[in-house]
Amino acid sequence: MSNYDAIQITECSRRHNNVRACRVVEINRERGLLCRLPCGTDEIWMKPRDFEVVPYKVGDWVDLVLVTISTHNHISVRSAQYIGKTPATFIPENN
Repeated sequence: MSNYDAIQITECSRRHNNVRACRVVEINRERGLLCRLPCGTDEIWMKPRDFEVVPYKVGDWVDLVLVTISTHNHISVRSAQYIGKTPATFIPENN
């Protein structure tokens, strides 16, 4: 698991740091990865780190740190930070 950030590799750390697995739904050379957020149908563009050589494809899962705001019956994402590819252990089963 040495390719992963320390906040990605345990359930407790993921929860504490608000790391969420998000599915890649589109790839654009200039804009990066369009990721579907786990809290609904919202999507966000994220750029992989410059030094990554991972060949991403639609359907892959990436980890994002999400800062959310909870309002009456709605959760909205205030900001997101790209972390890296989701470890296989944490890919949602109902994908």
